[in-house]
Amino acid sequence: MTHCNNRAHHRPKKRIRAAQDTAENGRLEKQMMKTPKLLPWYARKAGVSIERATVLWHKAVREATAETGWVGTSEYWGEAMNSFLRLLEEERDSFCAPHVTPFVRTQNRIWRLPLTAMEDMFAAFSANWQRHDGTSRKAA
Repeated sequence: MTHCNNRAHHRPKKRIRAAQDTAENGRLEKQMMKTPKLLPWYARKAGVSIERATVLWHKAVREATAETGWVGTSEYWGEAMNSFLRLLEEERDSFCAPHVTPFVRTQNRIWRLPLTAMEDMFAAFSANWQRHDGTSRKAA
């Protein structure tokens, strides 16, 4: 019988703390905190930079810490994510960029209008031609 000595299972678990300046023994130190892996995707989806999304994530974590009073629980992470998505939505709504999608769709429809009309005309001519053609096409 062999004994497996896997060090990965015996590592002490690190506590996850919010990124904030803390005073410890008279000095300030910056505690590191990881961001969600999907943060760049959320940032691109909202149209903000990754740096700004990181700042919003840290703000959401601080709000979740103040709201729940605990760090690392499922309730805490759920609150942090909800706060982060809310902050991203507020950030996106604060932009003054116009929404051009309806204009592009309208322009596309206007561009296709002559082609659609010509297609309908050819379909009508073809139907009329087949109707007045001397050969009758009866169903079998």
